[in-house]
Amino acid sequence: MRGKRKVEYRKPEKEALNYWRIKKLIGLVVLVSIFGVAFFILNSFEFSEGGAIIRNIAFAAMIILMLFQAVSIVVLPAIEYRQWEYAITDDRVVIKHGIFFIAKTVIPIIRIQNVNTNQGPIQRIFKLYSVELALASGTFDIVGLSKETAEDISEKLNARLRSRLAANEKALGDSVNAGRITES
Repeated sequence: MRGKRKVEYRKPEKEALNYWRIKKLIGLVVLVSIFGVAFFILNSFEFSEGGAIIRNIAFAAMIILMLFQAVSIVVLPAIEYRQWEYAITDDRVVIKHGIFFIAKTVIPIIRIQNVNTNQGPIQRIFKLYSVELALASGTFDIVGLSKETAEDISEKLNARLRSRLAANEKALGDSVNAGRITES
């Protein structure tokens, strides 16, 4: 029986907290805008007594949802940061994330097809990057990284991909050469 290897997990940069908060704040602004339009439309109609009760319930639901979103700007990124971590070993990448339900994704390096380093406009404000791992089954992101860390991860994984490709090409060449018939 093989012994379990200790996996060393790393956290995103602390600035990821602010990045996640800004993303949630943008979501709140969109939500408030939508609810503002809905509020204006609902207030422009005359309702019967039963309709007015439904309208007031809708307003209360909107306010509760906006308050939840506002609280989530402060609370949820802190919880997410505590639980978000990643590890890269010789044969796999492990990503743990989630807020209420923690997901642990294990990605065999042999399954990675492409590695990209990304930086969106909000990430740019905080000098953060993401490394995107593309597999046949989908993509996975390691988020909240410094430029140096993102480039290091990308370079190491791309080097492993290139060596795997070279090994596959060599094996293919050897099998083709082994199947050749030589004339004498």
